[in-house]
Amino acid sequence: KLLAEYHVDKLFFSCKGVDFERGISESNEMQGALKQKLLGMSSDRYLLADHSKFGVRGLTRFAELSDLTELIADKKTPESIIQQLEARGVKVVLA
Repeated sequence: KLLAEYHVDKLFFSCKGVDFERGISESNEMQGALKQKLLGMSSDRYLLADHSKFGVRGLTRFAELSDLTELIADKKTPESIIQQLEARGVKVVLA
């Protein structure tokens, strides 16, 4: 209940998987619910996802790609994945 009283300027978060059809998911229902709540309280949302997260579907979906301000991926992320993300309007930064 107290969580609803807060506002987050910039939320940096991870996930279990990123799937182009299903969205962003987590392997644990409680983690997914918490992240979904935090996303709703945040002005800017930055997903940290390395190349191993793409094409993975976790147990519970908690966000859509359109919810992101930016996706921060590693340099091993295939160019085809980056192109698909950008085609969906997702800003991608490689770290």
